[in-house]
This record gives sequence, structure tokens and C-alpha cells, in this order.
Amino acid sequence: MRTDSQTSGGVFSLALRKVGLSRRWLVVGSAGQFPRGLLPGILAWVVLAWMIGMTAATAQDVAAGSTATQEAGGSRDPRGPGTLEMARLLHQLAQQANPMENRFLNLGRVEVFRRALEGNPEPERELQARFQLSTELLQVNRLDEALVEIGRVRSTTQALEMPLLEANDINLSLREALCHMRRG
Repeated sequence: MRTDSQTSGGVFSLALRKVGLSRRWLVVGSAGQFPRGLLPGILAWVVLAWMIGMTAATAQDVAAGSTATQEAGGSRDPRGPGTLEMARLLHQLAQQANPMENRFLNLGRVEVFRRALEGNPEPERELQARFQLSTELLQVNRLDEALVEIGRVRSTTQALEMPLLEANDINLSLREALCHMRRG
């Protein structure tokens, strides 16, 4: 049979009462039990400060005519001026980045190696560029294209009767295996 304390406050409430924590740590209100102490007071101040800040920011935007609103052609842009400046700066840095110096710009390196292959380079440079291109294609998950480039490296070395160094042959085989594993 359930008691009134089990139905109104639940098993958790009953357990707290048995331990004696409900009087020391909880305050019973109309909406249930709330913790005593500094946490509710701090939370109330944080919410109040946030509301005041939002009200002040909205009033400042309305009074100043909001540069974000003007840039968007009349509709309100939720981004503030600091966010817009950061986006502009990141765009500028991305445009100035050299893909050969930044290891995370694989797509940029794919284009660099493709351009290097356009002008009929000498066979040794062609093999180096195709090998690097296959690596970058693998890293950007263009697996079919990477397999084609690996095949071209192998066929070019056979056509020119150039022996592949053992380390290069192993690396080509590893890249080929990775392509097949990623494809499933």
C-alpha cells in the first residue's frame, strides 16, 4: 500500500526524508521541491543579467539602425558586427592560404597537381605528380579517381620500363588497399 508521501513526492522524496536531507537541502514550494542555498539565487541573477543584456542590445540595434540590417537589405540579420567581421577575416585568410603549405587544404592540392599534369611534364615529374594526386584524392575521399591515378602510375612505370622502388610500390599498394577498404 502506498503512503501519501510516495504518491505526492515520489520515491526520491521518500528516500531524502529517510536520510534527513529534505529539511536541510530542499525547500518545498507550490511547484515541487527546490534546492536551498546559493544556486537558485545565482541562477536568477544570471537570467536577469542575460535579459537586461538582450534588451540593451536590441535597443542599441534599433537606435543605431543596425549595420547588419542595412547589409541584408532591410531584413534583420541575427549576426552582430563582431561575427560579420570574423567571417570576413576568415574568408580573407582562406583566400590567401597556400594549399601546399596547409595540410588540411587537400582539395586545393588536388587542383595544383592536376594543373602540373596538364603541360606534358617529363616522365619522372609526371610520376611524382600522379603519386601525390592519388594521395590527395584518397584523402578527399574521391576513391575512384584515386584508383585511376594509381593505375596510371603503375602503367606509366611499366610503359617506360622504369622500376618502382620497393617503398613506392608498397605505398601505392597501401593506398590502393585503403581505397578498396573505404569503398566497402
